[in-house]
Amino acid sequence: MRSRSLLLWLAPLLLPSLACGGKAACGDDHVDPGEICYAPTANTALAGAQAVAIGDVNGDGKLDVVATTKAAQSTVEVFLNDGTGQFAQTTTQLSNGQNPVALALADLDGDGNEDVATVNQNSNSVTVLLGDGTGALPLQADVDVAGDGAKATAPQALALDDFTGDGVLDIAVANTGDDTVSVLANNGNGVFGAEQFAAVGKQPKGIVAGDLDGDGNEDLAVTDEGDDNVTLLLGDGTGAFPFQGIGTTDQKPRGVAAGDFDGKTGLDLVITDNASQDASVLLNNGSGVFGTPTNVPTGNGPEAVAVGNFDSDADGAIDFVVANGGADTLTIAINDGTGAFNFTNVQTVDTNPISVAAGDLNGDGVPDLATANKGGNSLSILLSTP
Repeated sequence: MRSRSLLLWLAPLLLPSLACGGKAACGDDHVDPGEICYAPTANTALAGAQAVAIGDVNGDGKLDVVATTKAAQSTVEVFLNDGTGQFAQTTTQLSNGQNPVALALADLDGDGNEDVATVNQNSNSVTVLLGDGTGALPLQADVDVAGDGAKATAPQALALDDFTGDGVLDIAVANTGDDTVSVLANNGNGVFGAEQFAAVGKQPKGIVAGDLDGDGNEDLAVTDEGDDNVTLLLGDGTGAFPFQGIGTTDQKPRGVAAGDFDGKTGLDLVITDNASQDASVLLNNGSGVFGTPTNVPTGNGPEAVAVGNFDSDADGAIDFVVANGGADTLTIAINDGTGAFNFTNVQTVDTNPISVAAGDLNGDGVPDLATANKGGNSLSILLSTP
């Protein structure tokens, strides 16, 4: 493992980008409802950047940034945050995993420390890296994603949740190569046993977990790029998904995230539609039945999506942000509290952002943003400047 210090100095920028009217101003050091204020993007070289996530990997109460790369060696890059926008970077090489296209952070072995799971597209595997609470990832193990055995599974995305009802987090993987989802059950200490499979639509690209039908069991929503659909897999609490539904999207759905957008019962969905340059919002009736999608314009080539309260409004309505891979931008869509997104704000990042994560990195109570930029071979960080 190697370590080097990385200083990101972010000057305040006054932006006239208010989600609503009023006298609030960016840069006044006060978080006002309706503000969307970000400092100029800070780009850090990251060769082969693939994916990014945010979590507290060293247990100091400050959110850190974790990214994956595919360069000469596939790596996990940890950026430890001091809470002010200064990060110390360390590198962990994957022993066997090749091309980690997605990652997720959570405590997988029950020791209270944040761990990392990566999906490795070229090696058809998941790598589990167990954290020691200092930000280091000294232990790693690989789990094969066998799929149907007929061809390479090309795993593309993953979601963590308790699919078996035993109180520990399991892993679900969307496999683009054979149109399946693999569910890897956790034995409680970060070791994953035999997998179960569920068929989905053509070319699954994104996956998100949550209780979609209100029965207390965790479910999955999977975007099927080849069908222009989202497959809904309703779990029975044992790790199996015997009930399946289909929702419509726009053209070539990729990223997916969940949140209660309309303030009613049930998790709703937002899905990026890569070919139609928009995001589909599907509202849930509370039982896992989703209505006709509403399309929100984005930039060219929308890829990934994350949720958060980006305009600091008092109603706590959940907004979303989309990484536009073809436009080198982020589209922040603001929720009016009913699940309608009639206002958007655009932020510029480096070339070809394909992954985005949101979290409060500078302690002002507003989500900051991080993107992995494939074309720019970089990591972009945008800190809020209220």
